[in-house]
Amino acid sequence: MNFDYDELLSEMDKRKFGTDRLQRIVNEEYALKRFDSAAYESFNKARQYQFLQVSSVVKYIIGAMLPVSEKYTRQIISCRDRVENVLKQMNENTYRSAPLEFKYQGSVSNNTHIRHNSDVDLLTITGNFITLEYPQRPQKPYLSNPIDDLKLLRENCVNQIQKVMPSVKVDDNGAKSIALTGGSLVVKVDVVPANWFESNKYAETKNPIYKGIQIYDKKQNKRILNYPFWFNELLKQKDASTGGVFKRAVRLLKSIKADMERIDNEKISFSSYGISSLLYSVSNFKYQIGESPLTLLKVVNEALSYYAHAGNYGKLTDPIGEPLNSNSNTISGIRKLQSDTSQMISDIGEDIDRIIKIA
Repeated sequence: MNFDYDELLSEMDKRKFGTDRLQRIVNEEYALKRFDSAAYESFNKARQYQFLQVSSVVKYIIGAMLPVSEKYTRQIISCRDRVENVLKQMNENTYRSAPLEFKYQGSVSNNTHIRHNSDVDLLTITGNFITLEYPQRPQKPYLSNPIDDLKLLRENCVNQIQKVMPSVKVDDNGAKSIALTGGSLVVKVDVVPANWFESNKYAETKNPIYKGIQIYDKKQNKRILNYPFWFNELLKQKDASTGGVFKRAVRLLKSIKADMERIDNEKISFSSYGISSLLYSVSNFKYQIGESPLTLLKVVNEALSYYAHAGNYGKLTDPIGEPLNSNSNTISGIRKLQSDTSQMISDIGEDIDRIIKIA
């Protein structure tokens, strides 16, 4: 397939900036310098060798690496905070004896989001009980039913939003979250009822990143355990140890996935969580791209190629070491992304090799 990179650039403008103006991201030196100084410096030095010129594919690849601007990220977070403040009001009455806590997860919380209007998660955590990992034992066992407690928490959240934010549309049909849209919210806010899960690692270290959460799944009527704070911390450490290159790689591949889904009008069965996990497995050494930003496309492609083999696909885990959900992270999804990134490397042609030699 031949990609229309002028169209991809226009769509990137819509996704990142909410406009269809034909802004060319790499040519906007101020934007590069303001939001990703490393990418700006890489671009500036590369331009001295005159290989960037006006190549749309190069502009697309570098633009896809850049973060969403602070302006839009602040706007996303302000919507989440508005909902949090409304739900906090329940601590003055319904949950006075066991106050709710609020935490954050997802791509906005770890700065790998690629949309100016990204959805944002608000974990709403009950104070009534905490689950302990075996063999820990509670001093005072919880005598009520945790599932019923989380069901009630979800119902109370719905009622509170409807009462205080009547113009907001409340969709309570999702399995793990209550979706809030419209009214004063310019992005979708997902309210996620949950309880704390104190792992043995947390009991040993008292480091809060090792506290897990159990999310209430309405459709399965059970709780799902995950470790969003540990996950985010590992991504943060990886990014720091690679000079910010790791998260640029994540944004690049997430952007390619989003744009290919739009072009093909078909979902690629590999999740954002899976993308972060796959690229986390790449050695720090390979992320040493120096002054050669386009080299990162090859690094991403090589990682996809490795896991596109059935024998290696089974080795893929998240950064914590847990297997990925095989329903939302398939080998066919990896192979589609590998094919698309291979095409882009071909479209860049000699430029990418010249960049590698310069580095």
